[in-house]
Amino acid sequence: MGIALQPGPQVQSMLTATTIHLVMLALSCGIAAGAGFRWGRSQALGVGMAISMLSGTWFELDIAGLPISVATSTAIVLLIAYCIHSGRSIWSPVCGLDLAVGALALWNVIVDLNHSSGIVATGVRAYGEWVLPYVAGRYAVLHRGSLSALSPWFCGVVTAIAAGAVFEAFTSTNVWDQYLVPVDDKVLRPTGKRYGLLYRATGPTRHPIFLGLLMICMPPWFIANIEALRSNASRVPAMLWSGITIIAGILSTVSRGPLIGLVIASSFFVGLRSVFMRAVLLCSVLVGCVLVSMYWTSALALIDSTERKNSRRQVVVIDDQPELYSGSRNRVFVNRIYGPIVLRGGLMGYGTAATTGFPPNVPGLPTDPEVRHRLRVVDNSFINVGLRLGIVGLTLFVGVIGTAIATLITMRRNASTTFYPVGDYTIDAMASCLFAMSTLLATVFLAYDFAFWMLFQIGVVGGLASQQASVLRAVKY
Repeated sequence: MGIALQPGPQVQSMLTATTIHLVMLALSCGIAAGAGFRWGRSQALGVGMAISMLSGTWFELDIAGLPISVATSTAIVLLIAYCIHSGRSIWSPVCGLDLAVGALALWNVIVDLNHSSGIVATGVRAYGEWVLPYVAGRYAVLHRGSLSALSPWFCGVVTAIAAGAVFEAFTSTNVWDQYLVPVDDKVLRPTGKRYGLLYRATGPTRHPIFLGLLMICMPPWFIANIEALRSNASRVPAMLWSGITIIAGILSTVSRGPLIGLVIASSFFVGLRSVFMRAVLLCSVLVGCVLVSMYWTSALALIDSTERKNSRRQVVVIDDQPELYSGSRNRVFVNRIYGPIVLRGGLMGYGTAATTGFPPNVPGLPTDPEVRHRLRVVDNSFINVGLRLGIVGLTLFVGVIGTAIATLITMRRNASTTFYPVGDYTIDAMASCLFAMSTLLATVFLAYDFAFWMLFQIGVVGGLASQQASVLRAVKY
């Protein structure tokens, strides 16, 4: 993941993580209350969640050993308020995605209880990690017109984050770290200019890749904002603003993965819109896979050419064989080392306690201290979940993402009617971004810095599915 960041002189701040957490929580809930009073209480939840994204992910409260982010605490407060003022909406039509997320959280509880964890702590943690961000997204968009009403808020927040990231890329000064609360050391952060061009921006997250994945989740809100505009004259500048914001935010991370993810999302979007392009892209992918498999060594060398020279010269011994090591090849070695360990973990895996932190406390790791140290970070979210929750948990996790994408594709036909003024372009963008995320998850560990917002976005899909079911049911009867 890189080496620890060594910033310039730190601006002294009297704020602590707890203080700024409470300030940002009050700000998020206060603006949410104001928006609810001004434009309708159904908007409060979504507005508050959007504002909470401006908080650094390390602005945490520690409650009974569980780190609580501002986004999490905001979701808790606003969902309680939602239950009070819109309690009937809780019983909206259930969709397959609701069941998939519920099954994943329930399996998490079963696995950890099997590994002797306390039932209360296990239940709270499983709900907070899997269900809470999902239901926050679900109920934020459950009312008609929610997407068009909330999109300006999310677009504005993402623009502010992108601006901060661009500033950081040119100056190496992270606004959240330097002027609010210094970032913690839970994740090692890169330093220096990459490719001799720009510093790698992290924004309100702990690592550039996390920021890039956060940005990958956001294009649907910009598309929704564009679709909601009624005149072409206003759509043109909105399209320029959207493109510049997303591309600038991703480029400021100077990370290959998020940039590739943007290409994947764009390709998937084009494929959804055009049958001809879908065929072209499928053929291109098949040919690419064949070529990579035939020239695997050359493909790795090509990827290595984008690394720093000193990282390409390192050699490690794996399975008694000397292997060339780099940050890119680390993903390959992680699959080789940890993939079999997932299978040996069986249906239930090793539990949360054993897989929290790096390296995970699981059997079968290399005995060589040097190899063990280099491969300690499991840069693959699917392997993270497989180690933690076993083969069943991994299947459920993949099922949640797959169900979300499938649900969006099935909603395309009636989107323009049921989600007016937002239509199928937004739905296609959501499906495309989730597909891109699903590919990038194989290159990064499942950090809550971005996982919260991925689950929130999946919750948005669940809310839209429930909303569409309600509308179609009313039309039918």
